[in-house]
Amino acid sequence: MVEKGKDWVNIKADNGKVDRYLPQRVIGTKDDLDRDVLRALATARVGDHIEIAWFRDGERRIYSWKPAGKLPATRPAAVRSPATRP
Repeated sequence: MVEKGKDWVNIKADNGKVDRYLPQRVIGTKDDLDRDVLRALATARVGDHIEIAWFRDGERRIYSWKPAGKLPATRPAAVRSPATRP
């Protein structure tokens, strides 16, 4: 998560693209936003690694949210196979 507001979040995908997401609207409640997603958003911090499930209804709407832990500060060095002699 790279940025957030009261009822929206900008998420950077694994491919590097940043998109804005909103909680889904709950039918039968005068279009109130999903309270579970709003609670998760309120407790999340910029920089958290999260997994979401979403759909599109003109906007990207989150219907499931779970923490995915923190990304490592540094990535491990690439492992190279030993050189072979001819």
